[in-house]
Amino acid sequence: MKRFVRLVVTSSLWVSLTLLALLAGLNASIGNPEVVKGSLVDSGVYESITDDLINDSLSQNVSADITQGLRESANQAYSPEFIQETSEQTLDDLYTWLQGDSEEFTVSIDLRENNQLFATRSAAIAGNRYTGLPSCQPAQLETLQGIDPFTVPCQVPGIASSDVSQSVYDEFIGNDALPDTIVYSTEQARTTSGPIPLESTPAMFQLIRTLPFILIASSIALILVTAFLYQERYRGLLRIGSLFLSAGIFGALSAIAFRVFALGTQVGGTGFQSALKSTAQDVATTFVSTLTAYSIGYVLLGGLFIAIGLLRKRHYKQAMAHHFPDVPPQQNTLYR
Repeated sequence: MKRFVRLVVTSSLWVSLTLLALLAGLNASIGNPEVVKGSLVDSGVYESITDDLINDSLSQNVSADITQGLRESANQAYSPEFIQETSEQTLDDLYTWLQGDSEEFTVSIDLRENNQLFATRSAAIAGNRYTGLPSCQPAQLETLQGIDPFTVPCQVPGIASSDVSQSVYDEFIGNDALPDTIVYSTEQARTTSGPIPLESTPAMFQLIRTLPFILIASSIALILVTAFLYQERYRGLLRIGSLFLSAGIFGALSAIAFRVFALGTQVGGTGFQSALKSTAQDVATTFVSTLTAYSIGYVLLGGLFIAIGLLRKRHYKQAMAHHFPDVPPQQNTLYR
């Protein structure tokens, strides 16, 4: 029975130590909004998002100088500083909701001024380009299928540059191609579509933030119980040391495997996609670094417990041999 109790207690201690290291890694990485913000900045995601949106929305026939002009317009209207400010405010609101400091998660971003600026500049680019085009020849008019203001090869009779500019402006503003606001609210989502998919996320997040403190307390209690479950105290110390060592080695091997298979791959793609992948790798690197630090700490603590256990064992053997030379060691408990 005593052996079974030892097995349960020591197994619980190992699990507690392992979970503590893993949860500490999660809290230090995705659980820390400052780490996420810093990774987003370092990856260049705010500088690449507008360029990718322009590239994806334009026809391949658009000339390089027009594409560059639209990129500059987008970067002026939706500057990296503006995107970073709104993104970080959204992250702050999200973590406030996850931590239970806010009952609802709400996002409201006003883009009207940004849209106006981008539409005005884009319209001017299209109008200026059209002004510099030659008049269409009859053969060209026969082959025209619609008029793309950024690719039309010539000036169509009856269509002025102001018409082209207005059509671009109307396309962006009048047809709601650019939303005036980005709005999301968990309360509204719950009202319109019932329980939201992430309804339980704040409770899970708070549990992950709180559980390490519980694991620390339980680990200390389990260490004390383990030490007193062995009649020879040095055996308890050696067992505790071996548990710390095994937990540390397991954590180190897990960190190495994660680093090799998850972080060892090259970041593929270009622009925004590549920046997002880089962000994920940066956050994952923080997780691995924290897990590695805990693993090293466990190994050091394990070595310390083993060293103390060996010293106590030596002292015990010497004391037994000196004071009770005729008494078998297993029958004497004075120095245990």
